[in-house]
Amino acid sequence: MKLSHIFTQPNSGHMFARCKNIISASPVFVGLLLAISSISNIIEHIARSYLADF
Repeated sequence: MKLSHIFTQPNSGHMFARCKNIISASPVFVGLLLAISSISNIIEHIARSYLADF
């Protein structure tokens, strides 16, 4: 089943719009995403510098 097919169905499309509204209305969720991405960037940077020592 394709993702686009799911979103074109009326019920799930309405659900998707509701989820999008909830996400856009919550800056905490956005902040959490930014924090997760920055933490993963830091971990990746540490791993690369650690591997460069060998």
